Amino acid sequence: MRKNDLKMGAKPLRQTTALDLMERAVVFFKKETKCDAILSCMVNGNFGSVPVVDDEMRLIGIVSEYDLLDALLTGVDVTNLSAEEIMKHPHAVSIDCPALEIGRFIQQNHLIRLPVVDRDNRLVGMVARRDLLNGYLEELLGPSCF
Repeated sequence: MRKNDLKMGAKPLRQTTALDLMERAVVFFKKETKCDAILSCMVNGNFGSVPVVDDEMRLIGIVSEYDLLDALLTGVDVTNLSAEEIMKHPHAVSIDCPALEIGRFIQQNHLIRLPVVDRDNRLVGMVARRDLLNGYLEELLGPSCF
């Protein structure tokens, strides 16, 4: 787990949810944000996708490295391109989604990370493949091994 506050303790991975595993400090953007700013943030922050939210923090899209690279390779000037013009419809999980279900969804859809939303579709975190693997490792070795 990256910077998430909650460690699982002795809780088995099969009993955890997105809430237990998610990163809470999430970088996000609004639909008006220019893609050069998103690109810079993603490269400097070392992450491959960012959620796009509205003014009420509701998840409305996601921009990935793939989307940005695709735009660059087609000759689009990303300094004039907004997040809204490039974002894709986001897959997301709810805070109570079981960890193993998240893992299956990530694997089946060849994803690296997923936004986590509350009941009102507001962004509350991100969960990544690495969070699931770290959760399993913590289950095996205990939280004191990190």
